[in-house]
Amino acid sequence: MQSDVVVVVLSFDALYNPQTLQTEVVLHFDPEVVETANTLICDRDNVIVLINKTDIAPIGTSPADWLRHVQSTFSHLNENQVFCVSCKDAEASSPHDKDPGNIQAFLSGLMSKFTSITSAATPSADDIAAHADPSIWQESLGATERHRLLLDECVMHLDAFLAEVEAVTDGGSSRVSGGVDGELEHGDVDIVLAAESLRAAANFLAKITGRGEAGDVEEVLGVVFEKFCVGLLNTALMQNSNAIYTETRSFQSRDFPKAPNARTIM
Repeated sequence: MQSDVVVVVLSFDALYNPQTLQTEVVLHFDPEVVETANTLICDRDNVIVLINKTDIAPIGTSPADWLRHVQSTFSHLNENQVFCVSCKDAEASSPHDKDPGNIQAFLSGLMSKFTSITSAATPSADDIAAHADPSIWQESLGATERHRLLLDECVMHLDAFLAEVEAVTDGGSSRVSGGVDGELEHGDVDIVLAAESLRAAANFLAKITGRGEAGDVEEVLGVVFEKFCVGLLNTALMQNSNAIYTETRSFQSRDFPKAPNARTIM
């Protein structure tokens, strides 16, 4: 799989046990999903396990028991990459519940994973090869052409601000008050023009971070879903059959606009 992050969705299901002749609630693991996930964990460490339907978990079991079961199946999976959720508990929550169904905990873990894979890989002091060829680690910055253009505009306005300030500070002190009849005297800083330059620089930066008055959050989210593919490995029971099938699909939320160059990997 070429996904940047793979979410393995497990769930508690009621299965018929021919030995006991009873229906039992179990956390099922599909062999093909387990094999694929273990390969990804060892090769790319990009797997998150989501345990769903915890509201119907067997009585007497706890999240600690489920975690041990998952880690025994995915031997190299870290504890902080396993999350337990219940959409039913989330729907039946009260206003006093801080995180009904543990949905927010899962979303926070997903955000942390995105943060880790998008963080710049700076070279260590003894990494001679990285210092000799900066392209080895600079590619991890993940800057796009859009980022470059916005940062160029940001730097241009910062330079304009510095030029406005430095023009009156060279060779003497500066003042920010206007002269007679609102005209600037020698050594005065045009504070309106300087502030406008700073505001413009902040606006262009906000278009990248999505923060601030000019932060185009929809545009940023569109770029995120264009650049990152979130794969789902989901096991479910086929209707009228005890067979298990594996569904692999990319995650594309309808709530977010699809960027013009976005591509969906199936």
